Amino acid sequence: MESNVLRISQGTIIKVPDVKPGIIFASGQQYTFQVERIWRSATAPAINQVVEIEFDGAGEIAALTLMSGGGTPFVPPPPVHPASPDREASRAAAAAPAPAPSAAPAAASKSAWSKKKKTMALVGSGLVLLVAVVASAVSSSNSGPHEVSSSERENALASNLPPSPPPAPSPPPFQPDAAAVSKARRFLEQKDLADTVVGVFLHFGAKMDRQVFKGIGPLNDANGNPTSGFAALYRYEWDSDGWTDVAYIVDSSGNVSHLQVMGSNGKSSKPFALARLGGALMGAALQDSIKNDQSMTDQEKATLQSLLQNAEIEKILDLILVVRQRTGN
Repeated sequence: MESNVLRISQGTIIKVPDVKPGIIFASGQQYTFQVERIWRSATAPAINQVVEIEFDGAGEIAALTLMSGGGTPFVPPPPVHPASPDREASRAAAAAPAPAPSAAPAAASKSAWSKKKKTMALVGSGLVLLVAVVASAVSSSNSGPHEVSSSERENALASNLPPSPPPAPSPPPFQPDAAAVSKARRFLEQKDLADTVVGVFLHFGAKMDRQVFKGIGPLNDANGNPTSGFAALYRYEWDSDGWTDVAYIVDSSGNVSHLQVMGSNGKSSKPFALARLGGALMGAALQDSIKNDQSMTDQEKATLQSLLQNAEIEKILDLILVVRQRTGN
């Protein structure tokens, strides 16, 4: 069993690499990176992507993997737009003084000018009368009874309402049983089992280079409610540059039930693909080995026969995990 455990963290890309390195913000610090050698996702890096960061023993970034979710992305400040010529022209126009009003038409006839003055005097008298009427109406309304406004009524009603209930308590932090975690890890980190999982099932014919334990995660049921089980997270590195992330589903007693692939960079060797192609050869070998196998029940043997006929490779691996952990083989 390998003991190398990388330090895992989570961060947000705030600058993509170009002629200069990219920048990741994580745990209150900024880290620079380049795509070569450490970027392990098929999607190119982009701003605000949340990534999983693996640090080596010297504190340098060893690997970056794009996450499907989780974490709080870094939100850059809004850009400052430079002043455009059109905007400057509009500002200058707004600041320019208004043109001086034109003088009274000196060329107008005396009779026409006299009529205009009389009309303006009548309009002024009408405005004075209107102001006096409005002032009188306002004065009389203020002296009458006070009418309760809608906002005052709402405040009075709110004061009689019962207090709001206290917020619901936050759920307890996820913390599986330590003995169950230890039991699952002892089983899953056997080198011969890891070699079988990688070289026979996940990537048929591949050589496993390293198995990295990435931590424990919670499990929810179909309704999103937490369960008593947990997921044991591992990364398998194989054939020098290949990697595959898996989650082993474990119950509260530490018993492994099945494996779920979380991600892989294998393009020519996708998880389980080659094992399905070689299903006939695998079936023939297993058919002979299970005839006299005392570790399997008759029901398990019948189930395995059916899975072999239908080339259900993932379920065959799940059954082998259950039997091996139960019998200790």
